[in-house]
Amino acid sequence: MIYEIIIAFLGIFFGLLLKQATKEEIKDGRKYIVLFKDLILLSIIIIAIGQNFGYLLFLGAFIGFFLRYVIKNAYFYIGLILSLNYSLLLVCLAFVFGINHGALYKLKYEFLYFVPFLLLLFDFGLSSLFLGVGIGGLFNALKDC
Repeated sequence: MIYEIIIAFLGIFFGLLLKQATKEEIKDGRKYIVLFKDLILLSIIIIAIGQNFGYLLFLGAFIGFFLRYVIKNAYFYIGLILSLNYSLLLVCLAFVFGINHGALYKLKYEFLYFVPFLLLLFDFGLSSLFLGVGIGGLFNALKDC
């Protein structure tokens, strides 16, 4: 599980390499890259909701939607979803999201991706609530991309 999580994070660095190699193409295709990034976020949200459905999930999504105004980094919410709802498909989508994110934006606080994995050390019994926070944060991130 640890290797997959690190591989998902490495998508950012491949995106940075892509950005350096194809500066002009990134400028020309920016709107398509942003559209693809939105589709990836939407896919992550749908898969996470489909695998864990309940009222705590929706309460967490409501909290996460507004928490996004405080913690603006989408990678925090992706890390939260991956730490609580591990799926190889979600890891692959996070990797592709990282490629797009690294190609488009300057990196600031992407280390926040690893913070939610501290939840693995504790068992709160509220994994649906925390998963909902990740989903709500990503849902709010759709409008910013």
